[in-house]
Parts: sequence; structure tokens; C-alpha cells
Amino acid sequence: MLDKQILSNPYADLYFDERFSLLEEVWKPSTSMMNDTTYKAFQADKISATRKVKPRLFLCNTEHFYYTIVPEMQEWTDKVLNDFWREINLQKFAFVMSRGVFEQVSLEMVMQERSEHPYAVEYFASSEEARAWLLD
Repeated sequence: MLDKQILSNPYADLYFDERFSLLEEVWKPSTSMMNDTTYKAFQADKISATRKVKPRLFLCNTEHFYYTIVPEMQEWTDKVLNDFWREINLQKFAFVMSRGVFEQVSLEMVMQERSEHPYAVEYFASSEEARAWLLD
């Protein structure tokens, strides 16, 4: 577990490890109950909490992410979140893949909305693999 929890909500928790400037987002199975409104509200809270720590590394654990991001929300996510990652100078973004096929595809589509990112993006089967890549 990372050093400091900076946000907790029914759908996900955020932890920040100051030693490595590493933010970890851990999605919860309750995401199966999310809708567009709760998804947007969480993302706004995440941006607010993350702006305070400005991580250079991000581990997004979507192993238990069960909210399918529809195309309209993919565009919204690209505009809001990917622009935010650029603004804070994120360097590496690692995903731990969702167990849900549709959810994983929707996450990958969000990242493909733009053909280029100023940060490296990789997908992993486990948090350990993702963390090793981030810290390399």
C-alpha cells in the first residue's frame, strides 16, 4: 500500500507515495453501479486532490473497474483528464487491466482518443508489474 491516502469514495481510492511522486488509483467493484454523473463527479474530485500533489507517475488499477465508458464519455475523459495529465507534466501512466472485457476496451479507447500523449502509457496484468515499469 502506498504512503498516504488522498481521496476515498465509494468507487475508488487514491494514494500518493511522495518518495517516488507516484499516484495510485484503485477502483472498486462498486463501479458496476456508476453512471455518467457519478463518474464525472469522481474525476473532478480526483483532479482536485491530484492537483495538490502533482505526481509524475500514475498507476491506475482498473482490475475492479466495471463502468463502461461510452463514446461520449470517452471524449469527455480525453478532454478533461488527458489535458489535466499534460498540465501537471505527468511522465508515465500505467494501467492494471480490468477483468471486464468491455470495460478494458472502453479504457483503452479513452487513451486512443489522441494518437499522441506527452507521457508513456503501458498496460499490465498486475500492480507489481506496473509499479516496476513506473519506477524503472
